[in-house]
Amino acid sequence: MVLPIIIGLAAVGGISFLGKRFVTKYLQWQQLQKIKIPTTYKYHKELSDYGNRLPREYIGTGFQSNMTFSEAKLILNMRNSSFTDTEIKKAHRQLMKTNHPDGGGSQLLATKINEAKEILMRDAKKT
Repeated sequence: MVLPIIIGLAAVGGISFLGKRFVTKYLQWQQLQKIKIPTTYKYHKELSDYGNRLPREYIGTGFQSNMTFSEAKLILNMRNSSFTDTEIKKAHRQLMKTNHPDGGGSQLLATKINEAKEILMRDAKKT
């Protein structure tokens, strides 16, 4: 008499656990679809300024060992020649939401995003 109740409760618990796991993974997958970090691939949707093509010096190079100002602008997707601290912080926050290591993002990308923010903030304070 008690055995069917125990089996039923175990089944409900297992289904709810798997359902929660599925929903969590689905939400993580949705966040990965929103990543808009400029990459060094030949084509990228966000780089309409270049006609969906990167300048020749960025094709297939990956990250540079010492980040330059232009690479920092590409990473944070800052297209204007002048920008404010708030614009830099907003772009940084947006990228870190989807690429933070605690949320399943890459440690390397998070480091490069932080480094790009520091370079652009340093330059914004000079002007």
